[in-house]
Amino acid sequence: MSKIAYLNKKSNLSIKEKTKEILNLLGGLDKIIKLGDLVLIKPNFLAPFPHAVTDFEILEVIIEEVKRCRAKPVIGESSGFEFNTEKTFEILGAYEFAKRNEIELINFDKVKFTKVSLKNGLLKQISIPEIVLQADILINVPKLKRHNVTNVTIGMKNLFGLLPREDRRKFHALGIVDSGILALNKLIRSDLVIVDGLTVTSRALFGVSEERGIIVGGTDIVSVDKFCCTLLGIDFRNVRHIQKAIKEKLGLEEYQLVGDTPERLEIEKKSFYKKIYKLVYQTMHMLDIFYSFISKGKSLIPIIHFYLGVRPKLIKQKCDKCGKCVNVCPVNAINIQKGYIDSNLCMHIRCLKCVDLCPAKAIELRGERSVIRSVKRE
Repeated sequence: MSKIAYLNKKSNLSIKEKTKEILNLLGGLDKIIKLGDLVLIKPNFLAPFPHAVTDFEILEVIIEEVKRCRAKPVIGESSGFEFNTEKTFEILGAYEFAKRNEIELINFDKVKFTKVSLKNGLLKQISIPEIVLQADILINVPKLKRHNVTNVTIGMKNLFGLLPREDRRKFHALGIVDSGILALNKLIRSDLVIVDGLTVTSRALFGVSEERGIIVGGTDIVSVDKFCCTLLGIDFRNVRHIQKAIKEKLGLEEYQLVGDTPERLEIEKKSFYKKIYKLVYQTMHMLDIFYSFISKGKSLIPIIHFYLGVRPKLIKQKCDKCGKCVNVCPVNAINIQKGYIDSNLCMHIRCLKCVDLCPAKAIELRGERSVIRSVKRE
């Protein structure tokens, strides 16, 4: 039986204190890290939105504790398919964070990969960053969120960010994302999982964000993910990659809970909408494989997400040409003189900083689910 440490905001601790207490409840990093180990820390830096990514204070405590064990920590990540990883790092302040903590930050889009054979499935091999295979310890630090394709994105799903974009696209196009997640977790073991549930978002990126103050920790990724499903009000049996992992005995299904008493949410019913969404998503990636072939490596995904998803729109009649949006835009996409936002530049980052900053409210959100709300839970 594995041990899972759980704390919520009722514990009345700061983020750093809470993270340290989670590690203490699990027995400390000394149990898994040896002198001189190379420790890869894998956060979730999906996109340039603080509410949807792993909190820096949690990461800072983990880095400090790894160094205390006299091991070498490094951080590695690749952003979501439609986002530019380097710009995402810049906007989130990840480069400054890495410099301040004297740690290497690795962009997985720019590293060497090693092809690894798969025993079963439609794909015979996948590519893994060499640094992942070289690391002695992997600390998986996902964000606790729902997901329209996989229902949840927690520890097991977080490893998807290790794959090159071509492999991710193939898994989506073939409709075998769940099998891909399972295969990835068979190849790469997470020695420690620390789940950031400080805010919990109803979708992987856009949606309703709730302040929950939760941090979860454990050394068995399957039991951690199963437990975290209850915190999202989701039946783990409806999450195929978790169900498959339990069936194939990848981890331990049972666990001992230490820390606070968790809030149990009502389990939601299966949604027909999600089945349709998965089919549309699969079709989109199938088309993208063909488009990538004829366009020599380009992708339709950023274009589709931009025009069918959330995007900024400059309303020329409202603009007073103060220039604040121009100064904050990391890709120089805004032309206030002509009154438009260059979609070709904006679509690969969509940081939406201009929307919040504009004093004249001349930049509006457009697209499906254009309202992004944040609520507090008592």
